[in-house]
Amino acid sequence: MIRARSLSAAAAALLAAALMTSPALAQTAKSKPGTKFKDCRECPEMVVIPAGSFTMGSTDAETTPEGMDADARKREQPTHKVTIGRSFAIGRYEVTRKQYAAFVKETKQPGSKVCTTWNQEKNTWLDVEGATWDKTNFPQTDNDPVACVSLDDANAYAAWLSAKTKKKYRVPSEAEWEYAARGGTTTSRYWGDDASAVCKYGNISDAAAAEPHPDLKKDPTRLMACRDGYVYTAPVGKFKPNAYGLYDVIGNVWEWTVDCYTPNYEGAPTDGSAWKKDCERHVVKGGGWYARNWFNRAAARSREFANASMGTLGIRIVRDLE
Repeated sequence: MIRARSLSAAAAALLAAALMTSPALAQTAKSKPGTKFKDCRECPEMVVIPAGSFTMGSTDAETTPEGMDADARKREQPTHKVTIGRSFAIGRYEVTRKQYAAFVKETKQPGSKVCTTWNQEKNTWLDVEGATWDKTNFPQTDNDPVACVSLDDANAYAAWLSAKTKKKYRVPSEAEWEYAARGGTTTSRYWGDDASAVCKYGNISDAAAAEPHPDLKKDPTRLMACRDGYVYTAPVGKFKPNAYGLYDVIGNVWEWTVDCYTPNYEGAPTDGSAWKKDCERHVVKGGGWYARNWFNRAAARSREFANASMGTLGIRIVRDLE
């Protein structure tokens, strides 16, 4: 009887090992909403987002109290229903300097040679020659989000992940980003409509950021009275996540999407795909450590040229699920 039990246990162990290494089973497990996984040691940790529908954009009822003028409000209108018919995975965190460094080390990616960063002495933003993702002109740790990266850099990083893992990584569409950032909510921010609670949920333009940036105090739309504890970027994951388990979708750094920027949503896709129309600039989402208060909402959107490199711009990556 003892031997029979031993053989049974060994067989069970072998079977379990075989199942765990089965590509089909592994993929099924990764497709379950909420599942977290990494495809390689250097890869970002991903979270599976379920398929579903949501209302994209905002109404005047949301944006007028934020102090936005009419032209700014129109960027997010008209609201429209978007249906994302398949689950996908998105980065649990913004891509970190450490993760980006692994990409640069393997590919020798040159990246941007000029970055727009804050100049303390002149009290303004300047294009700085030699400022790069690893020399941002402000203090960062390896676990801070990579900044001073263009959309071109972000696409190159996604291509490297794809080649390395044999999976499809890419920069998200604007609709995918907003759907994931909302975390199933319909409020202006994923914790609700109370903007004053933002310092618990994101690294934004706050009282701490105003100390080396005195101009913030002159414009109430650029400064929240709370303190989040960080002047510049914060290490990822320091604030409360949304219901999908995503961190820093509000604040820290703006995040690239592949969509062309348009002045409103007239004719926008309703299937979650990227809008490739009049591509002079691309949409960035999420606000950041130096952004007007109204940008720290899921529906908020701004725009940058694809080759723009700024100390406020970073990356969150998507992976398609087979």
